[in-house]
Amino acid sequence: MNPLTLSDQPVTTRPFLGLGVEADPFIYDEANRNCGVDEADIELIAKRVRVLRPSIARLFVNVPWFDHLNSPKLPASEDYQALIRQLRLLQETETSVNLVLFQPDPWQEKNLEPAVRAMMDGLVHLGEVEGFSNIRWLTLWNEPDQTFSHGSELGKRLFGDQPAPSDWPEYVRLNRLAYGLLQEKRPSVKLVVADTVWGPMMRRERMKLALEAFGDLDVAYSYHTYSNESEIRNSANADFYYEGMEAEAAEFRRLLGPDRELGCWEFNTSGVTGFGTYFAGVGPHGEDRISSVKGAVELTAKVLAGMAGGVEAFSLWCLHDMIYGGTENPRLMEFGLWRYKRQNWYPRPIYHYYSALVAAFRPGVALHRVSHSVPELKAMAAISEGDTLIAVLNSGETEVSLAIPLSADAWVVRITPSVLPALAEIPQHLELTPTRLAKGILLLQPGELAFAFDEGYGSGLLQK
Repeated sequence: MNPLTLSDQPVTTRPFLGLGVEADPFIYDEANRNCGVDEADIELIAKRVRVLRPSIARLFVNVPWFDHLNSPKLPASEDYQALIRQLRLLQETETSVNLVLFQPDPWQEKNLEPAVRAMMDGLVHLGEVEGFSNIRWLTLWNEPDQTFSHGSELGKRLFGDQPAPSDWPEYVRLNRLAYGLLQEKRPSVKLVVADTVWGPMMRRERMKLALEAFGDLDVAYSYHTYSNESEIRNSANADFYYEGMEAEAAEFRRLLGPDRELGCWEFNTSGVTGFGTYFAGVGPHGEDRISSVKGAVELTAKVLAGMAGGVEAFSLWCLHDMIYGGTENPRLMEFGLWRYKRQNWYPRPIYHYYSALVAAFRPGVALHRVSHSVPELKAMAAISEGDTLIAVLNSGETEVSLAIPLSADAWVVRITPSVLPALAEIPQHLELTPTRLAKGILLLQPGELAFAFDEGYGSGLLQK
């Protein structure tokens, strides 16, 4: 028997912000229509989003989408209309949104200040005219590590000696400008800085620089990770040395302190080889890692480890497969909770695991670490209004017996690999009837994710 022990103190003093998805609006565009996506498909996707009810979402926006605001004779573009349609769906699901200014890029337009000011005008319009009250964050430039170089030796090794399009002082200047404009025009929107991705060592450098540059401001800090947890120490290349999700998150939390916001605004799992922009790679035997139960378990383990390290917001890349717009050569993005139309929108196993995490760990709960003696186990607890939920994942190959420290009338819901449906309109946890946690004992099968919770735990989604 393996007892679980909850820490008396929460991981951070900040309330949890929740879990969500990258929910870019390209599914409505011409490229996807040309692949047969019709209104029935759009409604299917909307139905799943309403069931998923993500707490947060991240969306790319381009400055040209707002051109019509300053040109009365110019009609609203298809891109703008798609953005509005997606934001309305997310407002319906009470999802808080992080808008990411993706264009213009520095290599296209040397003077970026007009783009920052145009984005502020767009934010004002989205709030005051379109009526969106759920836009809570603004990020200037996705993954700016290489674009706004800080000239370190590590950066030279990673990116070469070719001059970068812009530099770190300009990144700081533009973000501090944006911060002042937000205070004036949209004080309810928080600026997100760093948004760093390029390997663990680069993420460390950029997060430190961001704290030095913006530590006197009330901003949020962001990083992205696709690092493979099963090979967390890359001794072949010290520039990519990685201690794992929990260790990295804990380091960032120590650096930022208890009062600054820390989000993992892009993440997913990855294969051991073949990882790229549009495909997560394959496992050791050539299997499509992201479409496997193994990939779903790895992803779940990363979330629980990140929570233990002190991350308070998680945005999965990405909501669903689709032809990804916003580039000169749109391609199929294969990182989603479910596959593309040509594969009948079939959900991946991560749809069932991740949706249950979204439902269980709602905004406002206090996160508490869970200690145990089983290396293959990942566990995390949440407390809401005095009631407790414990999420436990068995990432090993053998059954584990656990003693759960909850009251006698506690319930349990299980996400079990052997019963995952091939096609499902709603995630597995909503189709299950919770059972009583008999005598506080939980037998956890390999790959199984279980949620044990007090009678009054207020997630509202683990239905009894």
